Amino acid sequence: MLDRTETFCVRQSNNLRLELLNLDIAARRHA
Repeated sequence: MLDRTETFCVRQSNNLRLELLNLDIAARRHA
């Protein structure tokens, strides 16, 4: 159970990082 929670947290942080990266790319594209 602990492993599953840890994996979920890692997955969430990776998704957040990708979203921030996409926002950054979109912002540069519009700049």
